[in-house]
Amino acid sequence: MWNSRRWSGPVVAMLMLAACDQTPVEPIAQLDPQNDAVASEAVQDSWDLLTSSEEIQLAALESASDPAVDGLIVEAGDLVAVAMAAEQDGDPATALTLSSWAEQAYIEAVVATRGSGFAAQTVSNVELAVSRVEAAVSDSPGSIAARSSIDQARSLVDRAGVELSRGNDAAAVRDAIDASDRLRDVSPGDRAKHFVQLALRLLEKAKELAGPDAGPHIEHLIREAEAHCENAVRALENENWHAAVQQAQHCAANAREVIALLSGGIPDDRLEAHAIRIVGHAEDLFHRAVGLAGDDPIPEVKRALEEAGELLRQAQEALAQEEWRRAIGLARESAAISRRVIGFLTHDRPGDGLQERAEHAVEHAKDLFSRAVGLAGDPPRPEIAAYLAEARELIAQADAALAEQSWRRAIEKAHGAARILVHVIRLLS
Repeated sequence: MWNSRRWSGPVVAMLMLAACDQTPVEPIAQLDPQNDAVASEAVQDSWDLLTSSEEIQLAALESASDPAVDGLIVEAGDLVAVAMAAEQDGDPATALTLSSWAEQAYIEAVVATRGSGFAAQTVSNVELAVSRVEAAVSDSPGSIAARSSIDQARSLVDRAGVELSRGNDAAAVRDAIDASDRLRDVSPGDRAKHFVQLALRLLEKAKELAGPDAGPHIEHLIREAEAHCENAVRALENENWHAAVQQAQHCAANAREVIALLSGGIPDDRLEAHAIRIVGHAEDLFHRAVGLAGDDPIPEVKRALEEAGELLRQAQEALAQEEWRRAIGLARESAAISRRVIGFLTHDRPGDGLQERAEHAVEHAKDLFSRAVGLAGDPPRPEIAAYLAEARELIAQADAALAEQSWRRAIEKAHGAARILVHVIRLLS
């Protein structure tokens, strides 16, 4: 039975990790300390040239952002909030996609704030680090795992250079981040210490933003993050590098979810308009859920609506008191519950809300298409162009089915397009 209290935070956090960190487990385990000492030392010497999503987000939080990119930061929070509901609706593919978009929105915000020179300098620094490590190990035997990590780093940084030449600055930075991660695999002890430190800093930022009276989901995420960071520190003390990294990344993912939900990176004095919009959207979702539930909802739905209503009331109260960030967090929590109620009432009862399901499916496919086109570049690679053409045709057929009130056919065509587009986005992200 659907459960209004079963929060998706830990699962979405893991999905965010999957979207932003593709670290291979085996290469770390197979490193030969003697043969790989040269490579490890070379990586340590170039450590300051490398980057990570965590470092980029911390930089964005610790420096004044450009008002022009506030929309990207708000978008990241909106995406995380929708991802929570998507995962609870039994749609992990969409949750994964939305979480990766949230990550990308933050990168785009930083790139836009710093200008194109930031992306170029980031890629240049990582390319220099890769070249130094390659030169250092040219006459060293090394293990297969170390060689593989270095080769992967070279491939990724070369791809970053291509993206840079095409004007895809955010994609270039994403590849530079992945290349940095591959190089850090070669020095697991330093990598573990580095990520534990970053996770602890992100956790502190999340707690600062949340304050003493955050909503229940945000408080839950912070408790989860604290537990993961404590485990990471213990693993570090025991020199269990892999466990330390794994726990630190779970901590960081939870902290970053809190930061996104609270629109971290936008100063308080620029949040008013965003808070009004987000609370208004939560109100719309709540009223829609109440309308679908009817006068005599089942107990589970009734409890969920009571919880969503109470969170919305608190958000409205915070809005009236000009506590913009708190209003945003509470409204997003309320909206996530309302979305899950809507999903339950329209998806889980055969034949109920069929028109609304069809319209939602087509709208979702169009959103995915817009994002895929944005990631694909101009012109897209031939295989990507073929996928996009196929998805475009399916969306057109779905639109036609809507016009004919063929709701099931519209859903079928929209879901077909969405599957293709999720695949494209995964390829490009």
